[in-house]
Amino acid sequence: MLGGTTYIHRRKICILQDVYQRYPEDDIIFLDSDTFFISETPGFMAKLESGYALMHEREYRIEEAPEIYRKYMSKRLENAESYPLAFISQIESKTFAVEGEQLSFSADQYVWNSGVLGLKKEILPYLNSILSLSDEFYKESGWFMSEQLGGGVLLQEKTQIRESPAFSNHYHQSKHHVDPRINRLLDEKFVKMRLGEKLACVRRFTINVNKLVILDSSSSISIGAFKRNNLGKGFKFALKALKSIPMHPMLYSYTKDRIAMIASNRGL
Repeated sequence: MLGGTTYIHRRKICILQDVYQRYPEDDIIFLDSDTFFISETPGFMAKLESGYALMHEREYRIEEAPEIYRKYMSKRLENAESYPLAFISQIESKTFAVEGEQLSFSADQYVWNSGVLGLKKEILPYLNSILSLSDEFYKESGWFMSEQLGGGVLLQEKTQIRESPAFSNHYHQSKHHVDPRINRLLDEKFVKMRLGEKLACVRRFTINVNKLVILDSSSSISIGAFKRNNLGKGFKFALKALKSIPMHPMLYSYTKDRIAMIASNRGL
């Protein structure tokens, strides 16, 4: 699945290809392992109809990515903006072979988060092209998001994409808060529960952990906005954070984690 590379996200497309080969007459819904449902699934399933694909959410235009990466990713990646800049240069300088035709992509297309993927069976033959595009994008740009870029730009050309955050939570930026709590949930007591009890327990847990993720992301955005003197955005997300506080012991442990994290960053 790695195809001789070290690009781990390549496996995701290969898994989709494998499922398609096994069940060629079925649609496919794929959720990343750091994704969970936050509402009943019939409404989610109804969004996947002919002429549409599902992805988690639309994030920003590709042309905005260098500035976003310069502002928010520089602490994680050296020369962070160089990856989207290389990708933009790549798509603006050539066409790409897709199922016998040459397609052009542009920087005014959107980056779509692929934590959720819903693909109708008529779009599944394009999986080979999505993999080829992902390989080509990663080889030239080194951008770790090449998997979702390959899917996103092609699906924007071949179908209409619908978002799904009203039905699911992709907590990729809050894993350090959520994953330990999942591990604590799945203890020996949980294992011994009947199925109905497990489902009720998971439902209660996901309601509160969804609020926790919104609290975590909103408070982080608010703090960042205040640091940049963007008071309007700061107050907007501070209010969103306050509205999302879970009235649950989870809040106490989360607050302790945040205080410890701040203290650690300041060397206290």
